[in-house]
Amino acid sequence: MANILIYIELSDNKATPASLFALNRGRDLATELGATLYALLPCATTPTYDDEDIIAVLSRHGADKVILVHHPDLGPPALFVTHGEALVDACHQFPPRLLIFPSSAEARDLAPRLAMALHADYIPHADLEHEGDEFWVTRQVFRRRYQLRQPLLAADHAMVISLCPMQEPQTLGDDEAEVAVVQATVKPSRQVRIRHIEHTVAGPVVGGGGGMSRTGDDDLQRLARVLGGSRVASTTVCDSGHAPAELCASLDGMLVDSDHYLALGISGSERHMAAVQPHTEVVAVNNDPLAPIFTVAQYGLVADATDTARELAGRLKRSEGGDR
Repeated sequence: MANILIYIELSDNKATPASLFALNRGRDLATELGATLYALLPCATTPTYDDEDIIAVLSRHGADKVILVHHPDLGPPALFVTHGEALVDACHQFPPRLLIFPSSAEARDLAPRLAMALHADYIPHADLEHEGDEFWVTRQVFRRRYQLRQPLLAADHAMVISLCPMQEPQTLGDDEAEVAVVQATVKPSRQVRIRHIEHTVAGPVVGGGGGMSRTGDDDLQRLARVLGGSRVASTTVCDSGHAPAELCASLDGMLVDSDHYLALGISGSERHMAAVQPHTEVVAVNNDPLAPIFTVAQYGLVADATDTARELAGRLKRSEGGDR
């Protein structure tokens, strides 16, 4: 196994925590397998070089080398239609045996299409396990009723996975990674137009999912009102008619661009979490301790979501005007 590539997702020109966690896991793999670990970094501007620049950060989180894929048109949003050709070029120059994406909105667009272009296997929303001398890729399927588990190196060709963040990323050392610059080829289609549409929910956000009882809608609205924030709902709730469709937070719906998101009774589907921006702090309440949202939330509480919403709204209302 020669190369492991980790796709680095940027937010405000900084690597997202999920990308750095993926780099940590890639370091474990590369060390055990004797592989070279590359950080694959597409960017529109060349980064500066100092103690806190992104190259130094990627080095401290485990990268042996950084593939700097540079072109002025490689700014956000990172989509396959804009970034795909450049990433394929980089993968041809540094052929990966394994390409890891952080599980994110970017990965949902880039990873499967890049896997197809590379004739690679694709496994979304996965985890890596180490058992003896074997590495395994696992993911939950059929609404988490089953776990799919397969050897990491079973296939004869490359594998692309999107990796669920399980913990905070850790710095691993002070070694400086080598930098390989790829002058990318970008040929955007004249038939494609990308237009920014404001579907953003800002301020404190309270979200309700299928884990809320049908009588919990009033509690959600009350809680959002007491917090001085906004309310969103999961696709399940909107599809069932218990919340208006315009409140749906999903890949093609509302965006949660808030510093704080209180997710009540939301399982954490990929489409829903794609609407939550990387900088948003997620506080999850769910009575299922295995709910996927707990793998991405900064804080979690295993409890009844409806009871929690009602009690929290009551306490905040009683303390209104004081320190919340």
